[in-house]
Amino acid sequence: MKPTSSTPTTALRALSSATLLASLCLAPATAAAAHEPATRPKTSDTPGRGRERILLVVDGGGAPGLASRVIAAFTDHGFVQPTRVVMAFDSSNESLDSAATTVDSLAEKIAPKDLLVLAVVLEGPGRTNAADRVATRLGKTPAIARVLVSRSCAGAPSVGVAKADGVLRVSLGGACASETDPMRAFLLGQGGAADVDDDHFVTAAEAVQFVADEAQANGSPFATTIDASPAELGIVLGHDASFPDSAELVLPRSGSPTARYRMYVQGENEPFAVVHARVDRDVRVRVPATRLVVHVLSAQGSRGLDLRIGPAEVNHIGPTEGRAMDRDLLDRDRGTLTKAINELSVAYGGGLGGYATFAHGAALRYSYAHPTYALSIAGTVALGGTSNSENENLYTLFGARVRAERRFFTGVPLVAVGAGFVGELALQSLHRTDSTALAGTGYAVIERYRAGAFGPELFANLRTTVGGTSFFGAELAAVFPFAPTGPSLQAYPRLEGSLYAGLCF
Repeated sequence: MKPTSSTPTTALRALSSATLLASLCLAPATAAAAHEPATRPKTSDTPGRGRERILLVVDGGGAPGLASRVIAAFTDHGFVQPTRVVMAFDSSNESLDSAATTVDSLAEKIAPKDLLVLAVVLEGPGRTNAADRVATRLGKTPAIARVLVSRSCAGAPSVGVAKADGVLRVSLGGACASETDPMRAFLLGQGGAADVDDDHFVTAAEAVQFVADEAQANGSPFATTIDASPAELGIVLGHDASFPDSAELVLPRSGSPTARYRMYVQGENEPFAVVHARVDRDVRVRVPATRLVVHVLSAQGSRGLDLRIGPAEVNHIGPTEGRAMDRDLLDRDRGTLTKAINELSVAYGGGLGGYATFAHGAALRYSYAHPTYALSIAGTVALGGTSNSENENLYTLFGARVRAERRFFTGVPLVAVGAGFVGELALQSLHRTDSTALAGTGYAVIERYRAGAFGPELFANLRTTVGGTSFFGAELAAVFPFAPTGPSLQAYPRLEGSLYAGLCF
C-alpha cells in the first residue's frame, strides 16, 4: 500500500490502531512479563521482538553531544548492553562500512530469532543520504526485527513511518540543536514519558506518537506519514525509569496541553529535557539523580522549582509547587534561580549551661533567603532550672535574634553556617528549699528577679527539602549572652541543639 499523508489527528488514530494491533499480537508475552517496580525485569521476560539487541549510532553532526545522549538513553538501564553499542563518528562511506561490519560480527553470535538491530542516524545539515545507506546494510543482517530511527535537520517538522526491505524506518525532521528537536523528544519518550498505557515499556508506536504530540503542543506545523500501520510498531524500543536505581519526575496532568516543563541540571545553561503536560495522564520523565532546576511555563503563570532527587526516588511535582517567577527572569536564570524566597520555620530544642543547668524551648523564625545566603529574625521562649541544697532557681527566657548565614550545597542537603546577635529577657524565680524554717523569720520564701542580656551567637545547621517547598533539619549553636550583675556584666555562655521544620513561599 502506498504511504498516505494525513493530518496529525488522523495519523494519531492510525498509531492508536497500530498499538492496539501490536498489543493483541503480543498479549501472551506481555502478560508473562508483569513488571514489579522493586525488581529489574529479566531480559528474557521482556515483551516484544528481539530479546537480544545491538545498537548502531551514526553521528552525522548537527547537535554536539546528542550521540552520547542516544547511547545513554538505550544503555543506562540495560535495554542494550554497552558491549553491543557500535558507534560511527561520521557518515562517510568508510565509517559506515566499518560500523556495519562490526554489527555483523556481533550478530553472528546471536540467533536471528532473538535479535533486534536498532540504528539511530543523526544527519547534520545538508546530509540526507546516510539513513538510506544504513537501511540497505541493515536489511542484510539476519535478525527478527530491524528498526532505523533517523533525524534530518532539513525540511519542516515531521515524522514518518515506513517499512521497506525488512527495516522499520522512523524518520524525524525539524530544527536540530533546539528545544523542539524531534530527536530530543524521541529520547525523552524512552525514559517513560511516551508510555501511554503505563505498562513500563515504550513501543515504537508510543515513541512516534509522543514525538507528534510534543510537536503539536509546541504549536508548530507538523506532518505525519504512516505506511499502513506496520505491526512492527509494537516492537519494544526501551525500558522506562521504573527501576530501583532510577530517578524520576512525575508531571501532573493539566487542563491545558500547552503547560511546558523545562528541566536543567543545576547551574547549566541548556535544558536536558523539555516536555509538555498531558490532559489525560501524568507524564513520567527519567532525570539525573542530582540537583535540578525546573521551569513550569503555562498560561496561568510561570514557576521555578529548585529540588534535588536521588537514586530510586520518584518526585511528584504538585500542580502549584514552586515559586512564582516572571518568564523573562526564568529565561535569564536558566539553570539557576536567583529570586529570593521567604522561609518560615518552627524549632524545638534544648540548651546546656547559661543561667540554668538545662533549658528547653521553642523558636519561630522568618528568613529572607537567596541561593547562597540568608537573613533571618527569630523569636524564642524557653524554660530552665537549676537547684542546690538551699535554692531552686526557675528561669523563663524571652528572646529575639537577628542572623546572617552562608549556605552551601543548596538543595539536598543544605549546609549553613552563620552568626547573629541575641537579645533576651531572663525572669528568675528563686524558691528557698528551707521554707518551713524561714516561715516565722520574715525572710522571703520566694524571690523574683529579672535582667536583660545580650551577646553574639555562632551556629551551623543541616537540612533537607521535601517536595521542593518544605524542609526539616537540625541546628547546633553557641550563644554568649552578657547580663548585668552588680556593677559589671557577667557572661552566661550555653550550647544549644534543636530540630526545626518549615515552608518556603
